[in-house]
Amino acid sequence: MSTDLMLRMSAALCVLALVLASREDFLAMLEQRRSDQHDVYNHKMVLCEQALGVRPGAEATRIRVLGADAHIVLPACANGTPFRVLLDLDAEASLLTWQDAIATGVDPETLAFDYQVAVPGGTAPAASVVLPWLQISGVMIRNAEFAVVRDGEIPMSIVGPQALRGLKTYEISDGELVLEP
Repeated sequence: MSTDLMLRMSAALCVLALVLASREDFLAMLEQRRSDQHDVYNHKMVLCEQALGVRPGAEATRIRVLGADAHIVLPACANGTPFRVLLDLDAEASLLTWQDAIATGVDPETLAFDYQVAVPGGTAPAASVVLPWLQISGVMIRNAEFAVVRDGEIPMSIVGPQALRGLKTYEISDGELVLEP
């Protein structure tokens, strides 16, 4: 075997060893990142549960309602940030205020406000967002769909049927609001 061929084979083996080592390092880094993201998610969940004063993994929430009104203010939490929402089961869309969007990790400045939604007093430009998870009174909702509206368009965020699609049940019955995951 020639020296030139041996040098090429040696170089190829070195490159192969480097690629394999890099692959293992890359996979280890990926696994660490997944673990870190899971830890952050769990920490944010604990913050939400503490802020809302609920126990983790609520089976269902039953809230006594005064009258037959379908408008109820509830504690909510997303991305570790507690806020209050108006539950409106008749709403055409679930709306996030500009401030709640920012607080929950959405940057409204980067969104495309490309359609109109009904707001008290008319219509307003809106941009679609999906919150990966939202807790309302301790009940977890995954992939809650919202429309972010410009600053000052609504006084508080509104949760309508669109954001509640991930629940098994959401209804007002016999003077109680029932939210069941």
